[in-house]
Amino acid sequence: DLYGREDLARDKSSPTAETSVLYWSNTWGFWPPVGLFQTVMTEALVMQHSGMGSFAKEGRFEGRTFMVAGLDPSFTEDGDGCILRFGTVGELSQGKLGIELGERVKIPIKVGEDIYYQIAQRTVRECRDRGLEPRHLGIDTTSGGKGVADIVSREWGVGVNRVGFGEVASEITVSTEDWRPARDVYDDRGTELWYQVREFMVSGQLRGLDRQSVIEFTKREIEQRGRKIKVEEKRIVKKKIGHSPDDADAVAILVDTARVNGAIAVPQVSGSDRVVSPWVSSA
Repeated sequence: DLYGREDLARDKSSPTAETSVLYWSNTWGFWPPVGLFQTVMTEALVMQHSGMGSFAKEGRFEGRTFMVAGLDPSFTEDGDGCILRFGTVGELSQGKLGIELGERVKIPIKVGEDIYYQIAQRTVRECRDRGLEPRHLGIDTTSGGKGVADIVSREWGVGVNRVGFGEVASEITVSTEDWRPARDVYDDRGTELWYQVREFMVSGQLRGLDRQSVIEFTKREIEQRGRKIKVEEKRIVKKKIGHSPDDADAVAILVDTARVNGAIAVPQVSGSDRVVSPWVSSA
């Protein structure tokens, strides 16, 4: 599809237009200035939006909170890490839901033992110890991850958020600023997952990024495919940083799990404007 007047009007009025790939490429005919935004994130963007900060330390959480987790299993031949990342979702001012990244657990894999059960049982134990519910856990079901998710569901309970990076983008709304379904914006599910981390950070709703995750998010480049955007292939990222971006994947799965449980990226608003999320309104 062509980039039309409605697209231009929407993107031009966006507070993030200056870092929008689609806005720059379709309005000015070239990419954003070098170093500004050719990757999912830049270090400057992370610093600008306090991505490595803490809502808890700032005293920003109000009302209820619940924990979420994202699991990126290890099933590739080149030694990807099996990362389980925890985080807290809570209400901020103006009805927004904020996500604070927390503990990172690297699950060791023992040779000679069933890898699916090792990962599943350790994941369930770690989640139960922290009081999570099955619906608050997301698992990458690409490749062997489906087997892990099946075991977790049998031994713990149904409702786990199954995330397929190679699938088509979802029907979930991009943000309260852009009500289009993700499938109309992102070329695939993997792009949606990574880009939504940025959306939440730019909206002031994500804290707790660690140095390793920042490195991975700031090294993965973006390309435009028609009216959609797509992150570069993971094998290219591996060559750049020397390993698979497992930490960023785990963060992306965690953020997606927060989304399916009611969190939505809400652009910065001023005054007494209040946007109440579905989770907050049902409290």
